[in-house]
Order: sequence, then C-alpha cells, then structure tokens
Amino acid sequence: MRLLDSAVEIFQFPLIYTANIPDDAGETEVQVTAVWSPGNITAHNNDNAFADLIAFSDAIYAYSRFSVTRTTRLPYGMSAVTRAMAQFASTNLPYSEQIGGGGIGSVRGYDTNTALGSQGMVLSQEIRSPAFSLFGDEGDFRDQMQLGAFIDYAWLRQPHRIPDTERTEKMLSVGGGVHYLVGRYLDLQLEVGTQLKAPPGSDDRDTRAAIVATVSY
Repeated sequence: MRLLDSAVEIFQFPLIYTANIPDDAGETEVQVTAVWSPGNITAHNNDNAFADLIAFSDAIYAYSRFSVTRTTRLPYGMSAVTRAMAQFASTNLPYSEQIGGGGIGSVRGYDTNTALGSQGMVLSQEIRSPAFSLFGDEGDFRDQMQLGAFIDYAWLRQPHRIPDTERTEKMLSVGGGVHYLVGRYLDLQLEVGTQLKAPPGSDDRDTRAAIVATVSY
C-alpha cells in the first residue's frame, strides 16, 4: 500500500482476537490486535522510505491495540455505551497505523484526524434513549429514532517527538447525537460536539457537527 505521495509500502502481519460476551445486564465486545512488520520486504519497505514519510519511524515495528465496548441496559429502555481503546507502539508508526483523534468513532466535535498518535488511548461514555418511532412502525418504511448524550476523550502520543510538533495531544468534548433509521432505506447519524480543549495549533474551542447518511434501495 502506498501512502500520500511518498513511495512507502506497508508489509505487516496482523493477529486479531475478537470476543462478544453477553450477560444479564448487557454485553461486552473485546478486540485485541497485534501487528508486526519485519521490514525490508519490498523496494519501498525500508527505513529510508519510512523516515521520509514520518520522522523517527522504522520499517521494522510492532504495535498492539486493545478495544473494549460495553453496552449496559438501563431502566426505562435506556442504555449506556462505554468504549475504551489503547494502543502501544515500538516506534513512530506510518500514518495509516496511528490512532486518529477527531470525528465520529473517535472524539466527536473535532474534525476527523485532528490529531494522530502512534500510541495513546480513546475513551467514550454515552447514554442513549430508548428507540422510538416518529411516524408509526408499520410497513416497509417504519422508522426508528434514538437520542444520545456523550463525553469523549483522547490522549495521543508519539514514542519519538517529531520536530516542530507537540509530542502529546489531548482532546475532550461533550455533546449529543441522533440516530435515525427508515426501514432498510435510510440510516442517518448526526453528532454535535463541543470542544472542551482547543484543537492542536489553535487557542479557540468550537462546536462541530458531523453527519453520516447511508441510502439503500
């Protein structure tokens, strides 16, 4: 795989373990990933090529990622979703292997990949309402809406500091979202987050919205 405009080729071996553990109160999903790159496999899979892409990176590297998602049923049909992800790396990784901070699935309220880190953690706590229908639940176009409120946090770090950048970045936001389904035809997700920490390179905090829509027919 070639990254950006640099002639860099990724050759690595991943090992992934996934488990889904249900219980009386909800379920827990666990994923453990271990990745090893031996380096020097192809013409552009060497230290010089990697160093041109990101400072202090090597073609030989290893990293591990641990992810846990806990969904707990609450009274009145509500639910709590807790997510935690941590990554540990032997050196500065190619951008494609780093943790991205910002956007849906990470720290909402920031642009996607506002900050990157070869190692770090991303935490999220969300409370969701029971699902309800706006227009009735009969026919192929029955709809379902769910509301949520969240707090997201990320701590991202490079094993070796890249010149002219901060070695560690922190991100924190709070906000709410709407998930709306119409049969098998529309899947709409809206997330609005307010930054509690200014993004890297800025002194100002902001509120950002992100929308993901999937239309099928």
